[in-house]
Amino acid sequence: MEGEIVDTMEEADLVVAEGGSDVPYQHYAKKGHPATWGYSRGDHEYNALKKAISLDKRIWGTCKGLI
Repeated sequence: MEGEIVDTMEEADLVVAEGGSDVPYQHYAKKGHPATWGYSRGDHEYNALKKAISLDKRIWGTCKGLI
């Protein structure tokens, strides 16, 4: 497979997101549960994905739980 890493999302043909349990529940559920939690990385990744969608980019998501 060929490809290159670029400096900006605007230049990218594909955006890769790791996802995982650190995505804050507010992004996918109406209310939390005492056992739910998230890190700021989840917010950062969520905002990056919203940008990728607005730019009509292809997105590849992989769960960190598989690593």
